[in-house]
Amino acid sequence: MDPHVSAALLSLSTEMRQTLYWVVVEGMSYRETADIMGVPEGTVMSRMHLSRAGMRRSLGDAA
Repeated sequence: MDPHVSAALLSLSTEMRQTLYWVVVEGMSYRETADIMGVPEGTVMSRMHLSRAGMRRSLGDAA
């Protein structure tokens, strides 16, 4: 994995990384991810938004 991407992922909280994993890597829907994580679907939506924004911020200098 690119070291910049790895560092950007590590800068996220565990909850954000887990959410990204289920949605992006495993291809789960927000509903499925919410069920797996035991949180409301809106929380998954919020975490995805914040995770993507955090990754963009972290990778902005590396891009």
